[in-house]
Amino acid sequence: MIYCFNEMPNRKGLILLQAKKTARILLTCAGSLLVAILVGCLLMTCVYALPTGRMQTKVSESIASIDTEGGSFSWAPGYSSARLDGYTDNIMMQTAVFEGSGNPLQDAMLNQRMVYPKAELYPGQALINYVYGSRNGEAISYGRYWHGYLLYLKPLLLFFNLSDIRMFNMMLQWTLCMMLMLLAYRKAGFRLALPLGVSILALNPLSAALSFQYSSMYLLTLIACIVQLSLELYNKSHGWLLYLWLGILTAFFDFLTYPPAALGICLILGLVLKAGSAKEKLACAVGSGLAWGVGYAGMWSGKWLVGTLITGQNILADAMETAQYRAGSQSTAAEGGSSLSFGQVLLKNLGVYCNAAGLLLLLALLMLLGCLIIRGGYRFQRGSGNLPALAAVALIPFAWYFVLRNHSGVHYWMTHRNLSISIMAITCLIGFSLDKNGGPDHG
Repeated sequence: MIYCFNEMPNRKGLILLQAKKTARILLTCAGSLLVAILVGCLLMTCVYALPTGRMQTKVSESIASIDTEGGSFSWAPGYSSARLDGYTDNIMMQTAVFEGSGNPLQDAMLNQRMVYPKAELYPGQALINYVYGSRNGEAISYGRYWHGYLLYLKPLLLFFNLSDIRMFNMMLQWTLCMMLMLLAYRKAGFRLALPLGVSILALNPLSAALSFQYSSMYLLTLIACIVQLSLELYNKSHGWLLYLWLGILTAFFDFLTYPPAALGICLILGLVLKAGSAKEKLACAVGSGLAWGVGYAGMWSGKWLVGTLITGQNILADAMETAQYRAGSQSTAAEGGSSLSFGQVLLKNLGVYCNAAGLLLLLALLMLLGCLIIRGGYRFQRGSGNLPALAAVALIPFAWYFVLRNHSGVHYWMTHRNLSISIMAITCLIGFSLDKNGGPDHG
């Protein structure tokens, strides 16, 4: 084919076009973050205007559970994944029922709760003291988090106690989980539904239903994946916006539990269904990850800056100091007082799955794979287009553990859930690499 010189692509024009596209993306990110921060401040101010008297009454109805479970109750002793984070759940309820100063905006930025002498390490006892009327403690701030969970926890505590909320939480989570599994099956059959189901098991849905601390990320993961599949965003040019807003919502709702899980699982769903070459999928994975990172870091730092400006307290300095500590290798005496190497952190998190249940699930998956190959006639395709992108996503948990070594080592019974990303990436790679009779079979 012969082209005239004037029809040849103009290099300067292409550069200008790319510059405009980049500028639009940057403006979209900045605008989204600004809107999210303003709306977040408004919503938190509104929820802090709710009366706390009824909330304290409902919490007092839950004293038996709070006192019995303590700070680290396990519904299956011996299994770290079955450990609930009662310590943080009680802090969340303390924050929800705290009466505040009467200035909802300032209270929404400071997120105060009351601690008592010799009870600071026992939030459950501090919560009990507070709802029984004791006010002789010290009000402390926890302003480095958004505490977005208060948007649902405060209103729920107006009418329901801890047991009620747990039951509602379980019903909601299982409903969303079934919707997601059905969507995944409709999109690509068992080769997608099975890896997704295994990754959800790795998140331990029962623990998520019983613990406020785990619920935010689990619900965000389910909802983001449902939106991804329902709207087929993986094949749309604006699909990266899902990850930008997922990062924003993660920073808003999460209490630093296992943030990458929602990103990784949602991203894997999109990558295996996305049309395109291996290079295009890898570029999509990198771009989506960057969008999530911008949303996550931007929204979180927005709270530090706005909180500092509104309250006059140096929330930014407190956040930076804590971030530096969590990224280090040392731990306090209360957290074990040891130095954690990257290898030790990995072993702690991987070790959570080294038990009878984990072994049984692995054997079941290997038997299924063996049956598909031996009896079903399935064979592995060469040069799977999903390999580079899925390999990159599978490394997300390890990068997270490396960056946040202290947090991931001390809280391994919670942060191991990030490995659900790697588990899903590996099982999806296997599932989508199998074909039958010379062609892929999605059934």
